[in-house]
Amino acid sequence: MADAFAKWRNRRAATPPAAAPPRPVADYKTLYLNRGWSGLLLLLWTPVVVALIVVMVLHERELNDIPYSTGMRVLAMLLLFASLVCVPLLGPTTRRHWTLWPDAVEIRQRPYVPLLGLYRHRRLAFADIAVARLGELLSGMAMFELQARDGRRFRLLPTTIGSGKAATVDHAGFDRFIDTIRETIRASGLPVPPGEELRTATSGLTGVVILSIVTALFGLLCAVGAFILITEGEPVGMQMIGFGLPFALLFGGFMLNRWRKWRAARST
Repeated sequence: MADAFAKWRNRRAATPPAAAPPRPVADYKTLYLNRGWSGLLLLLWTPVVVALIVVMVLHERELNDIPYSTGMRVLAMLLLFASLVCVPLLGPTTRRHWTLWPDAVEIRQRPYVPLLGLYRHRRLAFADIAVARLGELLSGMAMFELQARDGRRFRLLPTTIGSGKAATVDHAGFDRFIDTIRETIRASGLPVPPGEELRTATSGLTGVVILSIVTALFGLLCAVGAFILITEGEPVGMQMIGFGLPFALLFGGFMLNRWRKWRAARST
């Protein structure tokens, strides 16, 4: 009996096997906080919080006539202080996933809070990479950036390993991933993109000036609070000092650190 499937088997045997799909070389996932936008939101929202607290303190007697006003004011104060942490994290915080392929870097980005941010997906071929930049944030954390030839920029930060007191920044894994990108581009036969220093709004002398202004603003808030406390005896003065002093010390420390680095860079 003739084999009804002979032709099909012969044709399948003559067809060369399909090439295996390429496998990713490496990948890296992190939670990225755009500190520039977060700082701007914090500076815009902080005066609103302070103003609302001042209004509640100045109208304390009128509010006492409202039933359950004490509990409501305590809850409002807690929500206002919590908003200083939550508001800067809403839009600027994104989840970023970089996948390194033999010929490209695939970049996925989605907002930390769904719908409160941009979704991005780009497969950036090695030939389309114009510049690779490496810099550091105020905290000393490294930041890596790839700029495409069309001008678009993609940034990546080290991820955090663990949680709570055991949490550590993945400096070693982050550096290893960047080195893998460079070596994979070199292995593909393309020239490695030129490297530059990544400069942010708080880099150099500009960063010293910006941090000095922010420190002065919080210092002014402390001074106004001290004046109200001494002359009027109002408790809002102590609240203003308690709120402004930690931020003044924090940004003052950042400013001094940037000042030292700027002086050291000029002397070399």
